[in-house]
Amino acid sequence: YPYITVLHVTTNDLNLGMGTEDSLSKSIFQVDVWSKQVGVTEGIAGSVAYAIRNTQTGTTGGIASGLFDIRLISSRNLDEPGKTGIHRKSMDFSISFINT
Repeated sequence: YPYITVLHVTTNDLNLGMGTEDSLSKSIFQVDVWSKQVGVTEGIAGSVAYAIRNTQTGTTGGIASGLFDIRLISSRNLDEPGKTGIHRKSMDFSISFINT
């Protein structure tokens, strides 16, 4: 520990019009941070959220690769009970992109 896991939850497409096959896609990813200490879990989760949100503004990140509208949808603590329990912060992010 600590661990970071990423899970693709879903992707939805919305057609951009009758005269095109292009679509607006929105994917939702779940990012979990696991640790044995609450402070470590919270610190890493904050760094992950900051890095993902700022990806869309960097020259090598989101906009340059076609990703935009990156949003943190939800964040929740899912800790295991007891002294030896593992602390987990689960965050859901949505990311949009255009399929051409």
